Amino acid sequence: MQESVLVVGQSHVRCLGITGSTIKSSGEKLDFMFQTVSPGPPKIEALLLYMGLMSPEKIVDVITEHANEKILVLLWQGNFHLSEYLILRQPMFDFVYSSEPALPLLRENIIVPEAMVEAAFERPLGDLHHWINKIRARRPDIRRIIVAATPPPKGDEEFVRLRIQREFGLQRQEQLDTGSEYAVCAAVVRYKLWALFMRGYKKCAQSLDAEYLHIPVAAQDESGFLRPEFYEDDVTHANRRYGDLFLQHLQNYLQKTGDSDASSL
Repeated sequence: MQESVLVVGQSHVRCLGITGSTIKSSGEKLDFMFQTVSPGPPKIEALLLYMGLMSPEKIVDVITEHANEKILVLLWQGNFHLSEYLILRQPMFDFVYSSEPALPLLRENIIVPEAMVEAAFERPLGDLHHWINKIRARRPDIRRIIVAATPPPKGDEEFVRLRIQREFGLQRQEQLDTGSEYAVCAAVVRYKLWALFMRGYKKCAQSLDAEYLHIPVAAQDESGFLRPEFYEDDVTHANRRYGDLFLQHLQNYLQKTGDSDASSL
């Protein structure tokens, strides 16, 4: 029997085609949305969590209830590097990303060790480790857990700058508008931050005997950024066209790996 798949996450899950109101008939906000996003095979369902409205116990309850006898794919958070480092006080920083050492280094910035940046990701990666362990403890019958990479950053500096207030608020925009003390993190540094964060996702998945699925290569331009045709109209997210590409990528991965416990593709 063909297994079904559940993709779980927060805002990045929207690109898979989840639609509808987030408000209940009572006027309260929904704390999660659940929809079929591909009839398959395999059938793929998406679970969008509004974690700020849910207790930790309810988060685990909702995930494990919907993950019954399914392959679980975590499209999990993934914006920490931007929420922390999109707008920075001058002078900016840069680092040598050891997995791609040929990437440009902005020598006018303060050059810091990669390990210092990696240490800043310990908390969100620890959170991912925590949630996987909690889900496994509750539902040991979940045979496969796949951690999926979130979309790469957008390389269009002007596009990003014009949408900061919409996604990150007026205060962040005012930081940029009130002088030269703050600036938007350079595109190449944003790419390194994302790549280092996703490397951490892969290590976390492998340390827990889970799988890691990187983004579809077709989504990236020659410099590794998200291709403009996959931009959502904000700073951090990809659009429905990317979501369709991701679903096909996931289906191809599952077909290739079958019932194996492949660690990555």
